Amino acid sequence: MNGSFRRLKVIRQVIRDFGADLATMTARLPDTVPSGSQDTTTLRIAARTNGEHGFLFFNNQVRHYPRPEQKGVQVARRLPSERMTAPREPVDIPWQWYFFRPVNMDLDGGLLKYAMAQPFAKIEVGATGYRFFSACSGVAAEFVFHGRTISALHAKSGEARRENGRIYVRGVPSSTGAAIEFQTRGGKAVRIILLSPEQARNSWKFSLAGHEYLLFRQADVFSDGREIHLRSRDANAFSISILPEGSERLTSHVALRRTGNDGAFARYVANWSVTSTFRRS
Repeated sequence: MNGSFRRLKVIRQVIRDFGADLATMTARLPDTVPSGSQDTTTLRIAARTNGEHGFLFFNNQVRHYPRPEQKGVQVARRLPSERMTAPREPVDIPWQWYFFRPVNMDLDGGLLKYAMAQPFAKIEVGATGYRFFSACSGVAAEFVFHGRTISALHAKSGEARRENGRIYVRGVPSSTGAAIEFQTRGGKAVRIILLSPEQARNSWKFSLAGHEYLLFRQADVFSDGREIHLRSRDANAFSISILPEGSERLTSHVALRRTGNDGAFARYVANWSVTSTFRRS
């Protein structure tokens, strides 16, 4: 599978988990828009919104037209109840980058005012909701929550502080571990995992027998809804990381050995070089 497939797979996954929200939203453009494909100075930006909630889309790539880095980007959004400026500090957007950001996203009762990170996927593990985001290389990740919707928050990495009714979490590095954990006022536990762009491209979400799984591996993954097929291109080793950790209930045609954790994922290895198949027992 080439790089284009994996980039498209990320978009497909976003549509799978957030498409129902996007479909009900109206597209909106800023007051100033690019004059054409050769306009390399005007920021290409658009929004989809249903009023208070929405997504903000950035694009600094036009095919065959090299573009400079967009420096000092900060966007002011007029919402029915407020005027929101994000991010808190201006950022530079690298050339060839395109991404979107959430605005007033409901995370199981916790209100994410905005994030400088892209929603990627979501799964439920028992009573805990896992929410996966993808970072943008060269742009510092930032998560801002409505303080009154959060009863407790812990940032395992980065800096968290309360200010003017909001909780700011900055300097969050990408990894496969839970970067932010919080409890909503309604009692729901939520964990946020911030993946790098490469980790997002190598992540695969599947449902087997009514259970959701997120797999992380660099080789090829296929599923027919009943089984997950893994194809290794390494002649000496085979590895996979999977969430939730209760995945021991999965069976395989080859012997897998648990070797610990890869962040929040359970990691397995086997000495095999051909296709393997998982099914839920």
